[in-house]
Amino acid sequence: MAIKVIKDKRIWKRFINSLNHNTFLHSQGWVDFNQAYNHKTFQLGLYQKKKLTSVTLVLLINAKRGKFLFVPHGPQGIINNSTLKSWTKYLTKLAKQEKCSFFRISPILENYPANLQLFKKNGYKNSPIHMHAEHTTVVDLRPNEHDILLNMRKTTRQMISKGNKLIESNDVVIKKHQSINNKLYSVYQSTTKRGGFVAFTQDYINQEYKSFSKHESCYILSVEHNKQILSWGFFILTKKDASIIKVPTYFTKKSQLHIFLTGKE
Repeated sequence: MAIKVIKDKRIWKRFINSLNHNTFLHSQGWVDFNQAYNHKTFQLGLYQKKKLTSVTLVLLINAKRGKFLFVPHGPQGIINNSTLKSWTKYLTKLAKQEKCSFFRISPILENYPANLQLFKKNGYKNSPIHMHAEHTTVVDLRPNEHDILLNMRKTTRQMISKGNKLIESNDVVIKKHQSINNKLYSVYQSTTKRGGFVAFTQDYINQEYKSFSKHESCYILSVEHNKQILSWGFFILTKKDASIIKVPTYFTKKSQLHIFLTGKE
């Protein structure tokens, strides 16, 4: 096995798109976003007999509690004892080289005893606090709409049905935006106050949109009633997945997006 820096963005993107992982945290857009904030990044590939089998995006984090390396939702690809052992050895060496206190990984694997034992066997231990959302919802859009709705709660189905009727009657309008303007950001701020979490800055979110729009399909959509913003969402579409960040929404139906959330500007 050999671990090398991947300099060709096409190789990186092709490999990431071949996987069916519900994350954008290894996309080239996320790499560019971190580089825009002068965060040191490492795009690494693990080769077995000259074949790329696993990749790891490593971010150098300068935090109040110390400098460390972080792998968001990775490593990705084939992860077994031998590949994890190789990654661990390489990351340990890289952390020492960058004068870090430790390195941390957040693998996007199911919480099975076998997976937990794999990491424990290689010297890993649970972190006291999460870096990204630990619990997310994934909706499989391959079944027909009727079956998708049956798997939702009755109240959710009612909200979606109400939203559809409002869209069809033009009482609710969906608009596309090219940036997070002041009106959109004020809605986001009110959401963070109700939710009790810290808001990202307006410049931070706009830089995310700028970085992702270079590589992935990226949309900022708002739901408006009588020119008042009820809700908005930031959507990133990779090859197989649609990720929704900075305000939750419900689901997509083919090419039409149905959104209806409560919450006023």
